[in-house]
Amino acid sequence: MIQKQLAIVLHSFDFGESSKIISVFTREKGRISLIGKGLRNPKSKLHFVSQPMSILEITYYDKNREGLHLLASASNVVPMNAIFSSLEHITCGMMMIESFYLSLGENNAFEDLFDYSVNILNLLNNISSNPFNFFVASQFKLAETLGFWLQFDFMLDNDLPKNEKYAFSIEDGRPIMLGSNQKNTLIFDYQTALYLQNIFRLPLNLLDTVPENKIAFSKVLSFFEKYFSFHFERKFEYKSFYLMGLL
Repeated sequence: MIQKQLAIVLHSFDFGESSKIISVFTREKGRISLIGKGLRNPKSKLHFVSQPMSILEITYYDKNREGLHLLASASNVVPMNAIFSSLEHITCGMMMIESFYLSLGENNAFEDLFDYSVNILNLLNNISSNPFNFFVASQFKLAETLGFWLQFDFMLDNDLPKNEKYAFSIEDGRPIMLGSNQKNTLIFDYQTALYLQNIFRLPLNLLDTVPENKIAFSKVLSFFEKYFSFHFERKFEYKSFYLMGLL
């Protein structure tokens, strides 16, 4: 059966002498795998299909079961050209789609997450300020979608002592009392806790107003890696962050 879907390209790799396997996140079918025959040929009219972060309209032959579907045609819905002018914007977009590739099972539709992700990619492609904020928001949304709800609200304000520490439970996904006798607890400094709280509270259209705390980048990534690793019961890592050289 022929299907037409909106899709975000997550990952691709070579297959055989001339083809590629492409993993995409579609709006109505979730993550699926496609075989694109002849895509490795420089003259292929569909060479753009394997570009990560691309937002496409794809047509393919659906096998009605898990496995490879045959790509028939594709067109760019939004060319992701501007995003590739900024290393930070590329990195933040790549980390987002990497997290989807690692966590979304095949053939499970998450339409709300898809729409949210398209909005983020469009904002990154417009070179919005503070791109890391949008990546963090995408991880909050991913956790919510998968049922690992995060309640990242420490009730902080600017009048609180800046040298305080704040505890967060990886098991429960919420702040807890400092010193609580609980395993799988992470401790945040005031600035990191406030930064995460601000991203958690704000809608997408206001995220670029939050100053990025670049000192906290590694702490924030470490938190999400530990949080998803705990709930998936397997290692979860943002390799794109290190490959892009932001550290």
